[in-house]
Amino acid sequence: AYIGFMREPLNRAISHYYYTIAKSQEFPNNSQFKRFQREFPTLNDFIISQRYANFQTQYLFFAHQFQFIGITEYMPQSIEVLRTMFPLFRTLSTVQMVNQGTKNTHEIASLSAESIATFKAQNDYDYALYDSLVAKFTST
Repeated sequence: AYIGFMREPLNRAISHYYYTIAKSQEFPNNSQFKRFQREFPTLNDFIISQRYANFQTQYLFFAHQFQFIGITEYMPQSIEVLRTMFPLFRTLSTVQMVNQGTKNTHEIASLSAESIATFKAQNDYDYALYDSLVAKFTST
């Protein structure tokens, strides 16, 4: 069974940016990381860029036909659905969520409303898929 997980798109993008910046510092001679730093010197530059627009939707639907897509912010509920759908996952233990909802708060607050609106418009497929999955997880 192919399973995948989504994350709230803006939080995912912020995490992607800082992860790549951290890797570029860890590997300063890597040409891909150098190019990333030149192209996106600030988080805002990354957020308003179209280069990684709809990143999650492209991955989830380009890589495979997923039989299940969970949501990181709803990990316990996602695990419960996996247990129900697939016998292989019945032994998965309960996941404890730590610091959920507080991650990236400072970074989001540092972005302008215009940058966030641009990001949301450019990531419309990611938000549509994410919102539809959230609706499924919260409707019961």
